[in-house]
Amino acid sequence: MIKSAKAPFIVILLFLFSVTPVVAQEHVHASFFEEEGRYREHSLDMISLDLVVDLDPSERRVNGQASYQCIPIQKEVDSAFFDAVDITIDHILLDDDTLQFTYVEGGVMIHFASSLDWHRSYRLTFEYTCQPAKGIYFVGWDDPSGRARKQIWTQGQGINHRHWIPSFDDQNDKLITAVHVSFPSEYTVIGNGVLQSKQEQGENTLWHYAMDQPHALYLLMLAIGEYDVLTMESTSHVQHEQYYYPDKPETAEVTYRFSREMMDWFEEELGIDYPWQKVYRNVPVRDFLYGAMENTTSTIFTDIYLQDDREALERNYIGTNAHELAHQWFGDYITAWSGRHHWLHESFATHYAKHFRREVLGEIMYDEIRWGERRTSMRAAERNNFPVGSIAGGSARHYDKGSLVLDMMRFVLGDEAYTRSIKHYLKKHPYGMVDSHHLYIAIMECTGVNLDWFFEEWVYGGGEPHYSIRRDSVAGGFQFVISQIHDTSAIIGPFKMPMDFKLVYTDGEYSQERFYVEGLVDTIFVPLDTHHIHDKLAFSLVDVNREVLSQRTWDRPLDELLSQAHLAVNLMDRLDALEALDYAQFTDELELYDLFKTAKTRLEKRFIISRFRAVADGLPLWMHDALLDRDHLVRRQALWALDTIPREYREDVESMLSDASYVNIALALDALCEAFPDDKQGFIDQVGTVDNSTVKIYGLKRLIEEDNKAVEELADMCSPAFEFRTRISALSAFESLDNLPESVVFYAMDAAVHFNSRLARQGQSLLEKNWDESMQRLCDRHLKKMDLVPWQVFKWERFLTKMNTPTEE
Repeated sequence: MIKSAKAPFIVILLFLFSVTPVVAQEHVHASFFEEEGRYREHSLDMISLDLVVDLDPSERRVNGQASYQCIPIQKEVDSAFFDAVDITIDHILLDDDTLQFTYVEGGVMIHFASSLDWHRSYRLTFEYTCQPAKGIYFVGWDDPSGRARKQIWTQGQGINHRHWIPSFDDQNDKLITAVHVSFPSEYTVIGNGVLQSKQEQGENTLWHYAMDQPHALYLLMLAIGEYDVLTMESTSHVQHEQYYYPDKPETAEVTYRFSREMMDWFEEELGIDYPWQKVYRNVPVRDFLYGAMENTTSTIFTDIYLQDDREALERNYIGTNAHELAHQWFGDYITAWSGRHHWLHESFATHYAKHFRREVLGEIMYDEIRWGERRTSMRAAERNNFPVGSIAGGSARHYDKGSLVLDMMRFVLGDEAYTRSIKHYLKKHPYGMVDSHHLYIAIMECTGVNLDWFFEEWVYGGGEPHYSIRRDSVAGGFQFVISQIHDTSAIIGPFKMPMDFKLVYTDGEYSQERFYVEGLVDTIFVPLDTHHIHDKLAFSLVDVNREVLSQRTWDRPLDELLSQAHLAVNLMDRLDALEALDYAQFTDELELYDLFKTAKTRLEKRFIISRFRAVADGLPLWMHDALLDRDHLVRRQALWALDTIPREYREDVESMLSDASYVNIALALDALCEAFPDDKQGFIDQVGTVDNSTVKIYGLKRLIEEDNKAVEELADMCSPAFEFRTRISALSAFESLDNLPESVVFYAMDAAVHFNSRLARQGQSLLEKNWDESMQRLCDRHLKKMDLVPWQVFKWERFLTKMNTPTEE
């Protein structure tokens, strides 16, 4: 949601301004010079906003009055710029006096009759109208069939409220907000803070919500739709309002599972009560741009997460719910000065959501999440080495790697010192602005520990260590030679980190010691205990539980790796062995079968399946067991491992047509139809009663070349009556068809100018693949029937320009 700076510019600045590590507070870090993350200057401090809006869904129009209390923070203020993209201003008042203003690029310049007095406050009021391209979205009102859910919702992050509210639209100024909305009474209106009043006005109801503490403008929200609500109360008496659709009551308990426990856990873990008024909401919306958004007191999330038990098998709302709740402290309560410190929001939210799931779902789930974060981080490292504490870091650094960086910080400090430090950090900056240095200072103040080296390596520096490891038998123990073989640069040097070294013996006993590894080459001696000799070593571990995010090169004997895969206590260490195994070494299929059958978790089984697929000729003995495994993700991994379905496995795969997982049903249906095309109608009939759009689309796309009714059904699923993911899947199913039905062309055009970029890309892609003169004439005819607002016209014209511009070979 935060736009990344251009890579070449960042690389040059990182080279110019990075220096050899010394004391952190003496540094001028590269991230400080990132142009796109520069702290934005302003001359007025916005104290409060009272927003009154009248919403016209049929025209997708906002008529508004935005009234600010503000204080000059510069001595001479005779003009001020406000962000206002494509907003038509009727008039602007300073207290009761009308002001002159001029439109400039991106907003409006206000001219004051005389310089403002910076010893007093002013009321600044805008009367305006707009048809915004971003910030506020009108969903379902244009569906001619009337089946779509009708909603209005907002998304302010990063800087999108400027499209519907004249404002200083930046995260480095906080203000107290209140919102007044009049809307037809059959709809529920939801805002930030406490509902102050609700007044009937004929066929409409006037809703008034207000905050009592300041927050960044991008966190202001509105959501309007038809909802029921599940209420609950946490131990500290925070009232939870968990919204759901009236026609899906079965989803409420599943979706909001652990919500009460979540609030209790965060308050205890962070040592600070929920920092807002005693209300917290979750609101599902259709066609949302992201997974969820942590608006203060009122999170909005994609209604894909509004699930029953069966749907929740794929990805339930627990993790996202915890992530957004964590933001109420990290991002909302304390807010980064600019996007260059975005990791202080997302890394913390990701980290604490992971630890909450550890609390309620167990250690194995925690390690699964941690392993996924490692994979995402290392894949990002293949593209570039941008730091976590950089606006250019991107989602992989701000979320996944940053979460692991906090794990490592916790490992270095210890749980108790880490927790005390974070409590101090939060308490020191209530409702304030922070940057990475504030976190560093809070740790120093609270523990006396100077983590300048840690911040240099893991926050301001880029890359990850790559260790080459060699173990030698020496008198009295083992000598480990650890070399750091990664490329170094101005922002990547040798890494200093503590590691636990463990010797595990054949009788199950072990010895373990911690050492710091910090040089280009370190030699670590780990003594044998008095009861064992070298030959009794089953396996050894360097960095027990893989606490340090790193690559490793370490040649180990097959028997040691197998012992580690079977016997290591921690899942991360067993996965380390499975990752290091060369599966081509297995000449005894029973040995490999034993490795799969004795795997303790689904992640280990999935890993074995995926790695074996790359090296095996033929199919392993455990394929039957994997296809019938009790875990749906293991069954899916086994299905993916089959390039085609041998007849001896047809029955196993066909059993997945009644799988608990809808995704597995769809994948099995597709694979069976591909492998046994003569029987496809029978397969499709078997899933005919499954009430799931993904399964339905997979079946219909197998019939559209020969069945007009299937074409009509699938075409309908491309229409605005359906949410964007269903539309994307249905539109993509028509890519195999040579001649698109006219209705699909129309729905693809509608998708091509949609505000949801993923849906727009799919609509444009389908049109582009079928583009010719006759397609353009058809689109021209349909365009006359479409009721487009200005930003949609611009989007369509840009697409036409692309299609009609000759490309060079």
